[in-house]
Amino acid sequence: MMNLVANFLLNFFKANFLFNNQATMKIKLSILFIVLVNTSFSQFNLDEILKFKIGLEYNIAKSLIKNKFQNDITLWKGDFFNSILIESDNKSFDNYGEANYRFTFIKNKLATIEMKFEFNSYDQWKVMRLLRNMLNDITDRYSPATLAEISDLKIDEVSDKIDMICKQILEGKSIHTFIGRQYSILNKKSFPDSKVIAILVTNTQKTTSQNSTITYKCIPTVTLWVSNYRMWGAEDTLRSSGVNYNPMPNNEEEISLTFSQGVYKLPVRVNNLITMDFILDLGASNVSISPDLFAVLIKSGTIKSSDFIGTETYQLADGSTAKSKTFYLRKLMIGNIEISNVKATVSNSINAPLLLGQSALKKLGTYSIDNKKLVLKINKEQ
Repeated sequence: MMNLVANFLLNFFKANFLFNNQATMKIKLSILFIVLVNTSFSQFNLDEILKFKIGLEYNIAKSLIKNKFQNDITLWKGDFFNSILIESDNKSFDNYGEANYRFTFIKNKLATIEMKFEFNSYDQWKVMRLLRNMLNDITDRYSPATLAEISDLKIDEVSDKIDMICKQILEGKSIHTFIGRQYSILNKKSFPDSKVIAILVTNTQKTTSQNSTITYKCIPTVTLWVSNYRMWGAEDTLRSSGVNYNPMPNNEEEISLTFSQGVYKLPVRVNNLITMDFILDLGASNVSISPDLFAVLIKSGTIKSSDFIGTETYQLADGSTAKSKTFYLRKLMIGNIEISNVKATVSNSINAPLLLGQSALKKLGTYSIDNKKLVLKINKEQ
């Protein structure tokens, strides 16, 4: 596909523009094409962020974020509220420029999204340009009937305030100063799931020390913050709790479990066709599925004759034995981890539960169950 596009561009420019030679033309077009390709991937746009579901489960959101940023993310685990941060710095955000992204999760649910833009102290005009464009873009997307605003952000005073506060910071008289904020409340009728967007303007002090001399730097900052009423209060509690964050392995997965009638259950996607709740059965040798699910997989063509191994005899919990067909499930998706060619059997009873046994668990790498948090922790070697 990329070669087709490159050839199209080459022929187009060859027909319409003059270059010194064909080699120069190819080099320039290659540079142009690389820039176009690179800038088209690692960014969200405003519409995507505004549509991002607050309350989305951690594993689903993490997968989307990792794909968007080509796995260039940093994970942090908090010591309160089962909180997790996903951060990715210096990434493009729509047409506004580079931002530092921060996704906050509380109790395994996405609570807030932040895009932070930092400027030099002499770039007030860039701050103003960003503010006006961002405010106009948000207003243009929503009619007055669905948009309410709460604001102490006075646009005409922002530049002067930045200049005044930066002078105080450079003199060591101020550390961090709040300039103003505007909250936009979308879909007012859907409270408490109404989405809340905030634009915050602050000045931050950065200090460096060299040869016993402290140098102060003023950093005007604009942050676009997205949440909803339901998560807003929880995130505010988290911020005021003094939570500490520690680095978290990028290859660690936490999959939510449910506990009912003495067993753990978790969602598993089978052969990229259907997602079902399986019992986590550490004592079962293989994955076991019901006759109904087996029939669905056969009918869909995701189990073929070449997948069958034979039959095996199994001892049931009451001591009796039974024979079952054995075959390979081509794919199981557990959280963000995909495993292939998993040995499975079909239970004899239509009412038998689906079991996730050792034939799948051994392929996951190192795993553990956190009873307090009700999660299955998986460390998959990359």
